[in-house]
Amino acid sequence: VDFHDRFDSSETYKFYQKTDVINNVYGNHSFELTTALSNKLYFSVALKKPILVSKHTYLGALVLENNLGYELNYLEKDKDELYKWYIETVKSPCYYNKCNTFFEKAVNEFQANQKLLEDFLNE
Repeated sequence: VDFHDRFDSSETYKFYQKTDVINNVYGNHSFELTTALSNKLYFSVALKKPILVSKHTYLGALVLENNLGYELNYLEKDKDELYKWYIETVKSPCYYNKCNTFFEKAVNEFQANQKLLEDFLNE
């Protein structure tokens, strides 16, 4: 684990490149936490780095559905399961394909929505 003082947001990509796992575990005790989609998800799939997410969240469901990361519950002390999952799943070529598929889908949805907005504004 590396700890750093504050850094400029332009350095985010550099830090993620040097990591093995992206931590997005913030809990599930509020509406904002259970429904949010973090930019960390997109860094995760772009860099093919697994993301840790909180159980019982929309992000957690999306990550599990697409096999992009691991739902972590600190209270369950499931570090052995996390390690086993990491070794068996993340190191497989299938994981990289799933990241590519999810990233392409996200880009296509972004472009389609951008076109809809441009068409609306040009009417």
